[in-house]
Amino acid sequence: MDACNPMKTPVDKGLHLQNGESTPYENTREYQALTGSLTYATMSTHPDIAYITQFLSQVNKSPTQ
Repeated sequence: MDACNPMKTPVDKGLHLQNGESTPYENTREYQALTGSLTYATMSTHPDIAYITQFLSQVNKSPTQ
């Protein structure tokens, strides 16, 4: 890991998504399946973007638009 180059992420670490006032996502199951698939794919292929997929998974219970 000594030769690795650090990368900036598009989101600050420690930031949490908040439940907003926007309209609920129509198909919660589809959102959950999509974020799950992205998380699985990034863990084995692109760990550099795995953080953002985990970030999106924070609102799996009740996603909004």
